[in-house]
Amino acid sequence: MDKISKFSGNKKIIDSGAFVTNINDNNYIKIQRDAESIIFKIVFKEDQQSFNLKSSGEKNEEKNEVTVTLEVYNLKGPFGGGFSEPAQLAGFDNGDKIYLFMWFKNLGSGNNKEISYTIYLEEK
Repeated sequence: MDKISKFSGNKKIIDSGAFVTNINDNNYIKIQRDAESIIFKIVFKEDQQSFNLKSSGEKNEEKNEVTVTLEVYNLKGPFGGGFSEPAQLAGFDNGDKIYLFMWFKNLGSGNNKEISYTIYLEEK
């Protein structure tokens, strides 16, 4: 079978998908390339404001790993919320950039949430 490549402009789509979770603070997507890792950690939070996204990152030099934490606040509406466009949130040591597009929504009346994502690679 032939290999299929997907692109959006000059960015290669390296993964896309969706998963359902009912856990608020222990959701991960991990990208491994050679000895480098990029981890997107997704945390759902509540406060008094409207829907909001915040991101922060940290690098663990010992493990050659970058963790980007995405805090999703007040996911209450029936249509969910997410990124308005792909965001450059991480990259590899050689200068290649990783972009992420995500959309979050509630499923039913319980704690179930769907996380849809697309991960893009822009080569240096």
